Amino acid sequence: MRILSIDLPWSTATGNYGFAWVDLSAPTKAVATDARPSSADAVDRVFSAFAEEQGSFDVVLVDQPVGEGETATGGYRPVERAFANSAFVTNGPHRIQAPRFQPGAAHATKGRATAESAERHFGNGRTVVVESFPQLSILPLLDFSLHRGLRVEAVTGLAAHKRSGRLAKDAARQLVSAFEAWSRIVVTGPAADPAQPQPDALDALLALLPALEVLAPSGPGADLSCWLHSAPPDSPEHPSALRRSRRLSARAPWMSPLENQVGPAGVRADGILSLRLPGWPAPSAPRRPL
Repeated sequence: MRILSIDLPWSTATGNYGFAWVDLSAPTKAVATDARPSSADAVDRVFSAFAEEQGSFDVVLVDQPVGEGETATGGYRPVERAFANSAFVTNGPHRIQAPRFQPGAAHATKGRATAESAERHFGNGRTVVVESFPQLSILPLLDFSLHRGLRVEAVTGLAAHKRSGRLAKDAARQLVSAFEAWSRIVVTGPAADPAQPQPDALDALLALLPALEVLAPSGPGADLSCWLHSAPPDSPEHPSALRRSRRLSARAPWMSPLENQVGPAGVRADGILSLRLPGWPAPSAPRRPL
């Protein structure tokens, strides 16, 4: 089982593509990471070059909204309104709240096209392409680290590893160390560069964690992987329409626990792969494969 996570630049004219990938069938598992510069209309070119070097994958994760976004309100998809700013962890003097979605509806059609491009370039006939958002791993990693006494004091916010200076490098190193402690898999490449960690490669690494918890569960997170539905099966009330005291429990029907298997090949446009964030309820929608 080979898994690839791709961090995509919001603008194709600037920024980097981040990659993180792992072969779960390898005798010695390691997550490799890479970052590649972007330029205008580069998606197919970058994907083609990477696929030529690394081959196909069984699961591909992309960090752009995947779907059409027809039922959006204020630019946000229903899944984004249901879960936005719904969890927090206190790390020293810092209260870190997540997730902070950008309005996904405006990008959903482009994201679907990107996911289909990834399926073409990396597909092997059974490949699934899934939306996975890096921020959805940061609070669980912080919670895990704080409970085990691991150093994460440099992680003062969701973008701490993306800023400039020594503290950003420290935050990146601490997130990589937390990832390795959680997954028990070593990380190589620019995400783990001790001198200059690469934030785009690190974001791809963070988005990889929920898929690992589905397909190679570890001790700390074996029951934390879940699916956040774009449109829940029974159409329950939307949490954002309820009083704050009722929102927490109202999110449960928007979440499904995930089976340790991959479903039919294709692009998943019905939600987001995630870890259950601190304070979120246990999922109550039917269990499903990835």
